[in-house]
Amino acid sequence: MTDKSVDSNETDAASTVTAVNGQIEDTLKTLNESIGSDASSLVSEAEAQAQALAKTLARQDAVAHLRRMQILSETAFSVAVSKQANGDIAAGEAIMKIAQEALRDARDMVAEL
Repeated sequence: MTDKSVDSNETDAASTVTAVNGQIEDTLKTLNESIGSDASSLVSEAEAQAQALAKTLARQDAVAHLRRMQILSETAFSVAVSKQANGDIAAGEAIMKIAQEALRDARDMVAEL
């Protein structure tokens, strides 16, 4: 597991949120243009629902990422212990450090939502 794959997953989650937010903005703009001021309360309600949906989708993506990182970290720890048992202490410590950082980053992503 590399920092690049973690960055890629975080970038994917961020781009998903950005894409959903862009779709929400486009939909709201279209709604505002097509309906009169009499329906502004409907637009506000739709906006709140769309934002709630975007947040839910982002959270689901972050939680799924965290689960993947937990599984990968468990595997990495097993490899690290094996490396250390075979006398390669430095490699084992490096693997553990990378796994811990990836797991911490995934937890932070979930906590931010």
